[in-house]
Amino acid sequence: MFWLTEDQRSIQEMVRDFAEKEIAPHAEEFDKENKYPSAPIAGLAEMGIMGLNIPEEYGGADMDEVSKVLAISEVGRCCGGTGEILATQPLVNDIILKNANEEQKRTYLPLVAEGQAGRLCAD
Repeated sequence: MFWLTEDQRSIQEMVRDFAEKEIAPHAEEFDKENKYPSAPIAGLAEMGIMGLNIPEEYGGADMDEVSKVLAISEVGRCCGGTGEILATQPLVNDIILKNANEEQKRTYLPLVAEGQAGRLCAD
């Protein structure tokens, strides 16, 4: 058994509150219409959640593993699809963190942390 830190509890509560108010009411619509949850992703980015594992120097939240799992779980509890988007984000972030040069990191990681990962494909 382990106990959550105050920071971990705060993240869990913040994401839970957001997910219940901003994601859950639209989850069925996202699924039925195969609709990308743009507004919730933007909201999560504003809270720093899209940059879960991105270091602060690149605009991320640099969360510990437990905090990442808590955030993903709270979103996934309200909408599986949106939770999956958030769950895969650290994988993309890790690819950039481990393989990009410094210029690429400074260019792309802030975009990802801001919830604009789609722009990576357009650039």
